[in-house]
Amino acid sequence: MITLWFPKAIYFQPNILNDNLDLYEREIKNALSEIGSLRDGAKNVNSTHRLKPNLFEVCNLDELRREFFDRSKYFLNELGYKNTQSLHFDNCWANISYPGDYIFPHNHNGSMISGVYYVKSSLHEKIKFFNSPTMHSDPDVWNDLNHQHCEYTCIPGSMLIFMSDLMHGTEKQHCEEKISISFNMSLWVNFPF
Repeated sequence: MITLWFPKAIYFQPNILNDNLDLYEREIKNALSEIGSLRDGAKNVNSTHRLKPNLFEVCNLDELRREFFDRSKYFLNELGYKNTQSLHFDNCWANISYPGDYIFPHNHNGSMISGVYYVKSSLHEKIKFFNSPTMHSDPDVWNDLNHQHCEYTCIPGSMLIFMSDLMHGTEKQHCEEKISISFNMSLWVNFPF
């Protein structure tokens, strides 16, 4: 008998605040013109990640912030975390990318859950999630017992939420412009000592 263990859960929901996409695009572009952006070897995109820890301070994203929070609580509850009163944002940032840009596979150490919301993209663009790295050779045939990655289309108005230690990244971009808003959240931990 073969059993499957150690699931890696990903929450995916399309059609969130689609009527606000144009507003969010303007807000993000204004924020980047105000605070700037950085690129590095892992994130070959224009990002506010290291410049401003809380994008909410420079953008009008109140409705989206509530969606992030409510959907994150739902995700954690489904994973068995029932005590989510201390759920809080660690940070929130925006990325704007162009043809040839990519994000090297990485995870978000120091947070519990992470998420991304797509403001603008092409349906040809994907985000990939990776299983733990392995030193084994690839199998002759990929199937449900051995797959090493999955991918989701970067649909405008869609949100993905996942555990922060899940490796993820994007390949070289083909569309003219992609805009995303990402966040990290954690629960306060009460140690018994």
